[in-house]
Amino acid sequence: MSKQQENFLVVAKDDGDKSYFIIRAGEETTDDFFWCKANRPLKLREVVTGYLHSDTYSHLNKMHQLIIQ
Repeated sequence: MSKQQENFLVVAKDDGDKSYFIIRAGEETTDDFFWCKANRPLKLREVVTGYLHSDTYSHLNKMHQLIIQ
């Protein structure tokens, strides 16, 4: 079973820990926003297609992983 692909807009990035602040592109509300890591470098204001995966290895810092294919 494959994960549902969605479009995300990169709003900000943290150069310190290499995380990104993303929102679901095309949504009228900003309820769906996340700090996440990504499986490749991203640029600000870039729209990418992928899916969010929860990091099951980090119990203290639950960071989503954005998987871009």
